[in-house]
Amino acid sequence: MYIHHSFARTVNFQAITRLAQLKGTSGDNTHNNHVSHVIYYQNSQNQRHICEHQTTKEVIYHNVSKAVSMLEKSLEDSHVSQTIQTFAEKVVYNQLKKSKEMLIATNGRPAKIAMIPNTKVSSDKASSRTVSRRANSISSIIKSVGNSEAGDFHQKVYSAKHMSQAVLKTANIASTSSIDTDKALAMVSDCHLAWNQLRKLRRYVEKGTIPSEKRMRQRQNDLIGDYFESTMEMLCFRSETSPDGIELRSTPTVKLKNIKKVVFSYLDEHSRLNNLSPNNNEIWIKFGGDKGGGSTKYEVQICSLAKPNSINNIIVVLIFDAPDMMFNINRTLPEVAHQVVALNGEKWRNYTLRVFCFGDYEYLTKLYGLNGPNARYCCLFCEKPKAEMQLKAPPAKQRSLASIRANYRMFMEDGGIESRSKDVSMSVVNNPLVSIEVDHVSVPSLHLSLGIFKKLFDMLETEAHSIDCLIYSLRKNGELDDTSESKFDKIIQHQIQTQIDIKEKIEEKKLKLTEMEDAMPLIYLKGSVDGSIITNVGKIVKLREEIESLTKCMENGLPFGTGPIVTSLERVLQKNRIQRQAYHGKSFIGNHVHKCCQVN
Repeated sequence: MYIHHSFARTVNFQAITRLAQLKGTSGDNTHNNHVSHVIYYQNSQNQRHICEHQTTKEVIYHNVSKAVSMLEKSLEDSHVSQTIQTFAEKVVYNQLKKSKEMLIATNGRPAKIAMIPNTKVSSDKASSRTVSRRANSISSIIKSVGNSEAGDFHQKVYSAKHMSQAVLKTANIASTSSIDTDKALAMVSDCHLAWNQLRKLRRYVEKGTIPSEKRMRQRQNDLIGDYFESTMEMLCFRSETSPDGIELRSTPTVKLKNIKKVVFSYLDEHSRLNNLSPNNNEIWIKFGGDKGGGSTKYEVQICSLAKPNSINNIIVVLIFDAPDMMFNINRTLPEVAHQVVALNGEKWRNYTLRVFCFGDYEYLTKLYGLNGPNARYCCLFCEKPKAEMQLKAPPAKQRSLASIRANYRMFMEDGGIESRSKDVSMSVVNNPLVSIEVDHVSVPSLHLSLGIFKKLFDMLETEAHSIDCLIYSLRKNGELDDTSESKFDKIIQHQIQTQIDIKEKIEEKKLKLTEMEDAMPLIYLKGSVDGSIITNVGKIVKLREEIESLTKCMENGLPFGTGPIVTSLERVLQKNRIQRQAYHGKSFIGNHVHKCCQVN
């Protein structure tokens, strides 16, 4: 198809919008049933000319709409000839130069075409004028898509929501209270927040301040990667319903896959921050475990730091929701312990790693195969019996891994009876679970200080209670006159009234017991077989137990911890912000013991 040269300089072409939707022609092969047509418009004569490329050169069509229809039929193929494509592009370009955008008719909703210059240079390298012009083009498109002033505003708000925090911060329009995902995860870790607690916290802050839980979980999974392995293990629990007092349950267990890799990454980070304090070109590492709450945890601590016991310096390598019974330790610990022991003597940069073992004394005796902290030979470090520990006796033979293993062989050769271990194997009943030498076991100084302070405080409290009981006895008998009425006087009056009530109950129950015992011979003589004999015997036994219990209450006198001196001890603790724990016999925690032992 071509344009005759005689019309080339005299004809002006008017844009025909419908040419922009032509779907193609494949060249001369598509002209078998139709003829190629070109439409011209001559402004001077306002006449339509239809030129036909055929040997006869006669005009076939005089109607423009029919010519366009023929063009649509001839361009149904998926390929558009270069001539038609070039012509259509010029038509569309001339129209866009006038109005910047145009509508194209389609079979459905009309399509809108806007002109955006092709970007040969990226916006970060272009001039500010070019970037501004591009921004105006994008703004006009958003306004056009919005279709109204309110729609334009809504579209811009929606686009801003999907911009990244980095873009908003660079533009100085980011919310100062927004937290990125990594910082949110750090907040959860440092504040020890569960997901449920984080959901509650999110209710009290502005929307968008804390990232979504889905995004945080995805980021957490990316950071964790394949470092951890989780399995379900059959572990042992104490049970009141089971005949033998224990039961097996399927329990989730999580352990660290590559302990060496994680420890080295911690060392690299501490080295970068200049936190490490090596000891003679050695990096000291502790391995141990403890039961807290309902779970048992095993961790690795880097000792060559200013605060080695800080929670930020602890690497949990194994955790399971079960008590630290020997069965559970044997089932879960060996693989993890093997990786930790392999770190002993390992080289990190120019330093040698040295592994130590730590834990409370009960845990250490389990770890090294002893028959508990109350056995005859309970010392982990030597073979001195418990009865001689407080005597000025010469030092006993020191224990070692080799001696413990030898004692275990003797224990098994004797039949493996725990009750005979004190006579046969120096109270050794198991093989050591870790290959860390005994002289590399850290003395549990924290637990020693807790135990010593607890015993001293209990002794002080007991002596204070004995003085309270003496005062109570003198007041009750009227031997100590004091006109001032105090809280302690009210306690005494209440206790006296309680004892009077208990005495009346005892007399009442004794009278009822006498009546029932007197009625028993009559029941025997009647030879009743309806179960009344058994019923009366049960009632008599129950009454005797109740009388005995009430009698003990009468003898106890002042309840422990209610006297003025003992309660003053509690006030002293509260004044110094020291709280006794509700578990382990109202024991103390390490920081509180340290505070109590300070000399003012």
